[in-house]
Amino acid sequence: MKKKKATLEDVAREAGVSICTVSRVIHNKGYISENTRKRVKEAIRKLNYRQDMIARSLKTNSTDTIGFIVTDLSNPFFSVMSKGIDRIISKKEYSLLVCNTDSNPSKEMKYLDLLLQKRVDGIILASCGGTEEKIKEVVDEGTPIVLVDNYIEGFSLDSVTVDNFMGAYKLTSHLLQLGHIRIGLISGPLSESSARERLDGYKSALTDHGIDFDSKLVTVGDFRLKSGYRNTLELLSIIPSPTAIFATNNFMALGALSALKQKGLRVPSDLALVGFDMVEIASVVSPSITTMAYSPGRIGILAARLLLEKIEGGGGKTQNLLLKPRLLIRES
Repeated sequence: MKKKKATLEDVAREAGVSICTVSRVIHNKGYISENTRKRVKEAIRKLNYRQDMIARSLKTNSTDTIGFIVTDLSNPFFSVMSKGIDRIISKKEYSLLVCNTDSNPSKEMKYLDLLLQKRVDGIILASCGGTEEKIKEVVDEGTPIVLVDNYIEGFSLDSVTVDNFMGAYKLTSHLLQLGHIRIGLISGPLSESSARERLDGYKSALTDHGIDFDSKLVTVGDFRLKSGYRNTLELLSIIPSPTAIFATNNFMALGALSALKQKGLRVPSDLALVGFDMVEIASVVSPSITTMAYSPGRIGILAARLLLEKIEGGGGKTQNLLLKPRLLIRES
């Protein structure tokens, strides 16, 4: 026979307190004496009480859950960001539900639907693009969304992004100042605003230094390690080949480094290599990779704070936070 689950009333009876007091202990709200808190927690442990989240969500219209949709969970960039998010929301007793889309718009739409069905209190979204209609549905239903990494045109949504244009401009200028005029670019998918902005920054730096843009020197990857490897081999096949490669994230830069080593090319004496963003492994490989760095953990923290403001405070002015990356010159 299935054992009967303990109820809130059972816990209150065991601890000798009111149901209201048990609820305040569970949700850490209001003043409770330490002695009472201990009695309630002991009763919860003894009865193996677990809160019925479905019933609670129907009663309070809240699940104390935040959804986080990412394009590639295998990328340490997003795992570090998720830790930043969790660091903030856990203080308010929220749980984090992470969904991985593999940069597939259909999967992103499916997960947006799933999070709505699970009645999450808010969503932090790193969109791969192409899901504007579904995002509009979420917004129209009143679920708060904060965008990270990429913005989406046509929406007035809170966001935390990086100055991708200026970061790419400075990285390209750094290579130009070192004497490189044939700089190969490994872009991310151009459906994402971050990739488009980095490409624009690259083009602008070339123009300002009097260098004609050569589309043959631009390849499009997917921000994953394997595409950095493949696209580097593609760039090396161009005649004349580039003397430097700018991989627009560090995951692709690692793939590029692997391809260069396989071809017997020394970095930076044979060919220079730079990356973009803060994946720690880029600092410990040999040679360490020069990069335009920023903290994904910081993005997560700021995004979580913006989302909690929306959830707990309602409306308010839309905030678009733009982080400034910094150039870290290393060995590559």
